[in-house]
Amino acid sequence: SEDEEVLTLRCPNCGGFVQDGAMFCTACGAQTAPGPQGQWGAPLPPPPAPGMPLPHPYQPPPKDDSGTFVKVVVIVVVVVFLVAMMFAIIWMGILGAIDDNPDERLTLNLAAPVVTQREISNVTIWDATINVNLVTPRNTMALWTGVEILIFSRDEPLLTETPLLPDDSSNYDDATNGWVDVEGWYIETSPDLFIDEGEAIKVTGMDDRYERSTLEIIFMGDVIGSIMLPTDFP
Repeated sequence: SEDEEVLTLRCPNCGGFVQDGAMFCTACGAQTAPGPQGQWGAPLPPPPAPGMPLPHPYQPPPKDDSGTFVKVVVIVVVVVFLVAMMFAIIWMGILGAIDDNPDERLTLNLAAPVVTQREISNVTIWDATINVNLVTPRNTMALWTGVEILIFSRDEPLLTETPLLPDDSSNYDDATNGWVDVEGWYIETSPDLFIDEGEAIKVTGMDDRYERSTLEIIFMGDVIGSIMLPTDFP
């Protein structure tokens, strides 16, 4: 027949009949004849069996970015922690250097107290103002809010450690309870709350027991200044 005359070649790979002039065997895909340029290439994949579905092209699974986000958060937390630790170590080194060098410790050079007398409800009291002449070292950033005063006479405490408040005469004790409380204040020349030269400490409501007493100024547990009140109040 005409078909038998056409399928006169056999595939050298599988032995099946190959159509005359065909480059590849339709049974196994092996190349049976050279190409137009005389080239021989790899065999074609065998054709799918009848009724078998063609394979779908590969599709990668959707990306899950949650793992990347967690990694970024962990890295940020670690970096922030390391930076905080570095600043803490530097700050502790600075404080240690100051503690090791007495000349670098915060010190206030104080002027002689100026004492004035007041009468409240027939009670005579005295107020003392003590100016800050010098802050050492000059670049110290100490806050008034951390300062306390202590007053004692012959080792007997007259005023225990008392925080200072912003000076306001309207808040002075008015002796409504029958006596006047001794109070401490700070007088600022600038609104930054830092202890600066030219500012002052004021003690109000003292009686004559405070004559010749010693006033200590305490900052963060350390005595940064000390001065004796006058022997005789005016």
